[in-house]
Amino acid sequence: MKHQIILSIISFTGTSLLAQDPHFTQFYLSPLTMNPAAAGSIALNGTLEGRATAQYRNQWPGLPGNYKTFNLCWDQAFNAVHGGVGLQYAQDEVSSGLIRSNSVSAAYSYAAKIRKKMTFRMGIQAGIVSRNLKLDKLQLNDQLDPFYPFDPSKPNLPDNTDTRYINIGTGAMLQGEQFYLGIALFNLNEPNWSFYKNTTESYPRRLMLHGGYTFNHNDKLYITPQWQFMNQRTFTEAQLGTHIQIEKLSAGLWYKRSYGSFHSLKDAVAASIGYQWKRFFTSYSYDYTIPEGRSAIPSSHEITLQYCW
Repeated sequence: MKHQIILSIISFTGTSLLAQDPHFTQFYLSPLTMNPAAAGSIALNGTLEGRATAQYRNQWPGLPGNYKTFNLCWDQAFNAVHGGVGLQYAQDEVSSGLIRSNSVSAAYSYAAKIRKKMTFRMGIQAGIVSRNLKLDKLQLNDQLDPFYPFDPSKPNLPDNTDTRYINIGTGAMLQGEQFYLGIALFNLNEPNWSFYKNTTESYPRRLMLHGGYTFNHNDKLYITPQWQFMNQRTFTEAQLGTHIQIEKLSAGLWYKRSYGSFHSLKDAVAASIGYQWKRFFTSYSYDYTIPEGRSAIPSSHEITLQYCW
């Protein structure tokens, strides 16, 4: 009974206070995480094509509350479906593997031309999520003996606890040759994600607003200011920055600010650097926590590999 109470507290706290979807500094390279309407939206030389993207983020390495996220997605434009389709697999580890989530989802976006060089897109995404709690990573009170060292064999708990649920998202996006503007709502059905099926616990909805504009100079220099706003229950984050590409090399500088129940402060600045070789593009970003905010929290690393055709 003691263990059930402790696990219920963990699950309740995660939902009410700490629940956040995985999100990336390089959000503009993660189409299905950003907006289901972005499926099949990539354009190369004015022609809609396809892309495959792999991303890995290691947030706050060295802390017990470390987050590790891996994201793999594919999206493609098809004239036959009047839009685009996409598939996504994501794995997220919380607190150094204490809670691990695996999700598989599919997305469809419908594209409608409203002007010669402007398209309005509407998308929907649906998938299944498996959430796993590793009980062997917990250190509970009755595992500590005042006269002997820590004994991991007490108590005799099962290896893990699992829960599965269906997750749905939707979004819309206005896209031109040089700009995009979108809105998305994830966890639309607010699924029950409790390990004990507590009916009062649900995965909170996540609202995403995002946009960007590309300035093109002589087909060699591209300057793209971009922004993203995210809100998920008590957590809000705003990110603003600029991505610059000169022929094959690219770099970016970003500013983040987080708001929540416990703080309203500067969060981090991030720098990114990338390289394009034919149809491949790779990018690395480094998040630096601003000292006057949360100086005890270390920086974060993120890498993206994308192939377009």
